[in-house]
Amino acid sequence: MTTADVLVSEFFVPGRARTKGSLEPKATRARGGVVVVNMVESVKLSVPWKLKIIDVICREHGWAKPKVIRQRGQKPRYVFDHEPRFTGPVEVRFEVRFEREHGEDMHAYDITVGPESRWPILISYGDGDKLERNLWDALTQSGLITDDRMVVSWAGRKRFVRESNGVKETAGLICRVTEVR
Repeated sequence: MTTADVLVSEFFVPGRARTKGSLEPKATRARGGVVVVNMVESVKLSVPWKLKIIDVICREHGWAKPKVIRQRGQKPRYVFDHEPRFTGPVEVRFEVRFEREHGEDMHAYDITVGPESRWPILISYGDGDKLERNLWDALTQSGLITDDRMVVSWAGRKRFVRESNGVKETAGLICRVTEVR
C-alpha cells in the first residue's frame, strides 16, 4: 500500500479554540404552564467554535453545510449533500495554538513549570480532552467521518503561538485525519 492509497484530510481553523462544555439542564415554561427542560452547553462559545470548524471542513471539501433537523425531545440529526469522506477507522492528530491572554498572570502557573512556561495550562485555555471532544463532534457533524467511534487512534497538544524571524504563527486549530487500514 502506498501513501497515495490512504485517504487524508488536513485543515486549519484560525481563531480561539473553545472546549466542549458539559450539558446542563435549563428549564423554561411553555404554553399552558408546562415546564420544558432542555439540555444546553455550559460553555457559551463552544458551539460557535464547532460551527467554525464545520464550515472550514465543508469549504475544504467543496461541500454544502449540513442541514440540521431538530425534533423535540430528540438529538439533532444532520443531513448532508455528500457521502462521508471516511466510513471506517481513522486516526486524528491535532494541535491547538493559543495567543497568550492579555494581562495573563505569569505567576499563576504551576511552580514546577515556572513562570516562563510556553504551555497554555491555565484553566481559561481549557482541558485537552474537552478541546478534543468539540473537534470530534465537528468531524462527525460536518460529515467528514460517520461517527466519532470511528476514531481509533488520536493525539493532540496545545501550545502558544511562536514567532520566528519576525513572523508570528496564527492562533487556531491544525488537524489531520487519516484513514487507518
